[in-house]
Amino acid sequence: MPSWHTRTGRRLKHEGVTVTISIVEVMLSPPTFLANFIDIDNSINSGSLSSLRTFRLFRIFKLAKSWKAMHKLLLLIMKTCLDITNFAFLLGLFMYIYSLLGMQFFANRLTFDEYGYAMLPGQDGYDDGDVPRANYDNLTWAFTTVFGVLSGENWNSAMYDGWRAIGMQVGWSCVLFPPRLPSGWRRGSSGQPV
Repeated sequence: MPSWHTRTGRRLKHEGVTVTISIVEVMLSPPTFLANFIDIDNSINSGSLSSLRTFRLFRIFKLAKSWKAMHKLLLLIMKTCLDITNFAFLLGLFMYIYSLLGMQFFANRLTFDEYGYAMLPGQDGYDDGDVPRANYDNLTWAFTTVFGVLSGENWNSAMYDGWRAIGMQVGWSCVLFPPRLPSGWRRGSSGQPV
């Protein structure tokens, strides 16, 4: 077991390296309030130097070693993260599949004119049409829309926009939206859906 002096020496060496790196970072890429007083060519990319700030995060891990309650908390957080990886993987896969389904059925179809009627690509005024925020035009917005439906945030508006775009007779909105709802329902303190 290392003595107290050895542990203190290691701690001081780490602090010295961290402070030295911080000073070099400030000299190479000064903040804007110092750049006005110092005439330095700011040709160095500050994004590459900001990665040096990660050394400051190691202080938290050093603190966790000496602080027993924080050490327990970090171990519990790590265990919880390991326990939910399977669920997170399945949720991501579920969201990906429903995003692709939504893109297949609704991509570039959720564009409406000023009267609320659906417009097709190539139609006059299509580029100036109103596209709702919850759309399936690309994978990013499709993921965002699926997440909104799963969390119960304005899912009925997204379903109604799908009905307006492709018509209720096709019924893809009825097929696509309701299976996602039970997984996203929340329950209040009385056990009833909120």
